[in-house]
Amino acid sequence: MFLGKLIDIYHSSGCNSLFPEYMVEQFEIFIKQNVRQGKKFISPYKFALDQNIDVKDSIRFFMFYTKNDGVLDISLFFNCSKHSCTSTIFVNKEILDEDQDYELCCVECGTEYDIETIAPFIKVYFQLKPDVIIPNTSEKLFNTDPNSTFEALRGLPSALKFNSPSSFTEQNLPDEGEQPSPPVTLQQIFDSDPMTRLSAKISGRSRGRR
Repeated sequence: MFLGKLIDIYHSSGCNSLFPEYMVEQFEIFIKQNVRQGKKFISPYKFALDQNIDVKDSIRFFMFYTKNDGVLDISLFFNCSKHSCTSTIFVNKEILDEDQDYELCCVECGTEYDIETIAPFIKVYFQLKPDVIIPNTSEKLFNTDPNSTFEALRGLPSALKFNSPSSFTEQNLPDEGEQPSPPVTLQQIFDSDPMTRLSAKISGRSRGRR
């Protein structure tokens, strides 16, 4: 049962120490509404508005459901800063919990970025994992592109996850004409979950430069 899975995650993840259990039922209703409306992305802004809670708390609630046994996935990305390049660069989400430094490279123009510099410009979309099935449906929620570079990258061994792919094969961002709620920023993720290793590392370096 989908609600049962959400409740199990609520208790096992520690979410129950911060949020009342009725929010889980509201979260299930919210997800089902998104599915019925054909929305690809699950917006913490809209959930915050519906529940009359702070956006920071909504993002924190969402983050409890992005763990390995969760129902949400996140896509991290930023736009290449080179004037002549319009590429979107996707970032491996595992950087949030790893200590090593990543060098991100735009495969379109070759511009290189380090994660500390680009972190303030990284945006985040939440979406349901492709294998999540809502009751009364026989199909997976959102079909993923089998040629998606980002999806393929997520399946690689950790040692191979150093360069970020470009967007030319990526299908996770809004299609042309689609108008989802705006993505959250990586800084908002840090603010809602300050214990992430990358957050601590960047904050520490920022203090050290003062």
